[in-house]
Amino acid sequence: MDLARNEISARLASPIVELRQYTLKPGRRETLIDLFDREFIESQEATGMTIIGQF
Repeated sequence: MDLARNEISARLASPIVELRQYTLKPGRRETLIDLFDREFIESQEATGMTIIGQF
């Protein structure tokens, strides 16, 4: 229960949401997903960012 409350508090305390849009070349979607997972998600979480989703 405390974990859920802390997660909600963290989301409410961070009013910035970043949206990005990329143009993909045919057949390269998985390459981009792998790049994001490998290079961006962990490093952003390590600096305290909360990744709320990848769409």
